[in-house]
Amino acid sequence: MFYVYRVEDKITKEYYIGSRKYNGKNIEDDKYLGSPYIWKPNINNLIKKIIKEGFNSMEEAISYERKLIIKNIDNPLNRNYAIPYS
Repeated sequence: MFYVYRVEDKITKEYYIGSRKYNGKNIEDDKYLGSPYIWKPNINNLIKKIIKEGFNSMEEAISYERKLIIKNIDNPLNRNYAIPYS
């Protein structure tokens, strides 16, 4: 199973959008919080929201992730500093 998620800092409202493969039964049990290269938030302030799940491949998930990042690229709270696989 592949999915796209958003991790947000509860205090600053900064966020990061990512995609991931998950092999478990319940996607909500996946504790992974992303791998932003530059943004280093306080992990205790983060909440994770599943944006969309059920992609058949990582390529499909990355394509969707990429569209969301491009749509939000000018948002000052967006912590995606590069568009995936651009």
